[in-house]
Amino acid sequence: MTKVLLNNHEFDIKDSDIVNPDDYDYTENIYLLHDHGFVLCIVNADNEGDALDIAADEGKLDRFWVDDDEEGHYSSLGNNCHTYDVTSVGIIQLPNLYLSYIATLKQHLDNNI
Repeated sequence: MTKVLLNNHEFDIKDSDIVNPDDYDYTENIYLLHDHGFVLCIVNADNEGDALDIAADEGKLDRFWVDDDEEGHYSSLGNNCHTYDVTSVGIIQLPNLYLSYIATLKQHLDNNI
């Protein structure tokens, strides 16, 4: 677990918070989704809307799911278009990581030896 200070909030981040690590592309954005400072997930996506859709598909927003017949201003998210009340979800765009192949290979070798 790593502690990270973002926007004057300290977040505890762990590897399992990243919902789509295999989809990382340095041309995409990285978003941290949180609920009042508690990390929900980290998502690689083109934009905030896609980040919410991916988080919904991965089950990271299940606690915000509402019945379709409830009245209010809710968002339909994910491939299944379930309805969520995401008014308390904060989204922080993280800086892109320009990864060096050599640095990544070294880290991989160091971790697997």
